[in-house]
Amino acid sequence: MALRGNINQITPDTPDWTCKVQIVEIGRERETEKKFRYQNLILEDEEEQQIRGVVWGDDIQYYADKLKLFHTYLISTARVKISSTQYGRPLHKFYWVLDKETIVELVEKNGEREIPKPPPRKPNLTDFDHIAHITPDPATEIDILAVVVHCGPPKYAGRVPNRCREIIVTDNQAKENNDMLGGCASDNFSRSPRSSTSLMVIPTQQQIIPIAEIQSQTSVMTCRSFVCLNARVANKSCEQRKEEILTAPSVNNGQL
Repeated sequence: MALRGNINQITPDTPDWTCKVQIVEIGRERETEKKFRYQNLILEDEEEQQIRGVVWGDDIQYYADKLKLFHTYLISTARVKISSTQYGRPLHKFYWVLDKETIVELVEKNGEREIPKPPPRKPNLTDFDHIAHITPDPATEIDILAVVVHCGPPKYAGRVPNRCREIIVTDNQAKENNDMLGGCASDNFSRSPRSSTSLMVIPTQQQIIPIAEIQSQTSVMTCRSFVCLNARVANKSCEQRKEEILTAPSVNNGQL
């Protein structure tokens, strides 16, 4: 008899199982370094435990019309694999591989045997001003709504090398940001084609410039937001921060 359980009860050694899950996230199609196509899904059970699902190759098209966001499914006998910890803490210690052999049954809204899971709850958002007052507990999890303004390159840190990445975000609540962005004069910076930072430069009151065009252009571009937001993080005035960046060797060499 097949086990009817939640995500945490299912391991690679569980022979026959069925789990009721809702798809709460569908990622875009990607490629590995060896050019194998895959797509990530985030699945959530009735106890709000989550696990990553992976669809490979031609199975992506097979499931394109079968798996829908926020729909509930009974999934049976997907392949259960051990998650890699090479790039940080995974969502779950296992992940599921969905292929044509996996049994996926849609739970209908008016079904007699099963009731679909309700849509995910609205997140309890934390304002940026309150983050500093939260108890510094590593297990504390918060929800924030923010815009990513800068992504640094991946790097390794700590005595036990851990791969990490610095990301700068901002919200729309702080009046200081608006005053700073509106009062700073534009400054020009060149961007080296050799730079590997994934940064979308959005000049104030100018058109959005795609990353591909930034790396191919030799002309000088404006990056007012980057200067001002970093000034706020460093707790310095905008003019002081701009002066430091303009006189830095990396800027003189044509790099940010």
